[in-house]
Amino acid sequence: MQYHRVTMARRSDHTREELGKLILISARRIVREHGIDALSARKVASDVGYTVGTIYQHFGNMDDLVHRMNGETLEMLFDHCSKLPTQEPPGDRLFSLARAFVNFAEKHPSEWDAVISYRYGPDHEWAVGYDEMVNQLLGLLTDATSSLYCGGHREEQVLDIRLLWASMYGIFSLHASDRLGKGVTVDDLARRLVDVYLRAMR
Repeated sequence: MQYHRVTMARRSDHTREELGKLILISARRIVREHGIDALSARKVASDVGYTVGTIYQHFGNMDDLVHRMNGETLEMLFDHCSKLPTQEPPGDRLFSLARAFVNFAEKHPSEWDAVISYRYGPDHEWAVGYDEMVNQLLGLLTDATSSLYCGGHREEQVLDIRLLWASMYGIFSLHASDRLGKGVTVDDLARRLVDVYLRAMR
């Protein structure tokens, strides 16, 4: 199996930060072209022209490398969704966000599959930056629904937003793996989810 190699300068020309970026670029390219199951330290090392040991000097193990890559994917998703109009009613904004999520997953299927399907080891430690990225995505849902919560029902909103996120995540994961079932579209389920949520808020 052939991989398009990253164009490398001489090894001495790379700072530690630059090499870390090249490793991430290579990992993303391999995942994009061949899927998360094709990713390995050996393939990344061959792609960037360094040793496997060098890869592990930058990322302690493959979990750490995939974690960083997936965090960048969530950041891309946030940038994609944060460009949506913010003056629409809550229901319209929620559905627009849902459609934007789906659109992103359809444009980046292999990278989204890495987010939803990669299984980290039991000892993997989640970086603070990753949690912050998830919270930024939750913030988009929070902002879209803020007008529905009056009288300081902050705790209720936090739980509701988590439920919305988990529900959307599940719908998009099933859609990405082609497991929604016949006769059901992702738009149907996203619209239904938003409608059920809005009815519960009345």
